[in-house]
Amino acid sequence: MVSYLVKVVVIMAMLRAFGDTTAWNPKAFAWTVVVGTIVWTAGEVRAFIKTKMLYVDPEATVPGQEKKS
Repeated sequence: MVSYLVKVVVIMAMLRAFGDTTAWNPKAFAWTVVVGTIVWTAGEVRAFIKTKMLYVDPEATVPGQEKKS
């Protein structure tokens, strides 16, 4: 969530900083930034989903229970 928030703040700062420029079309620039952010976020979500993380320790012992061999 923090990653997304940082991206939104950076995008807002970029759009504000380059809002009055005539070097390129501001509307095309804005759409490019928005689409790039969506693609980047989707890539992060996909990478996080594909990451195999153990949330249960298979070697953990329960107090009062004998260890099975």
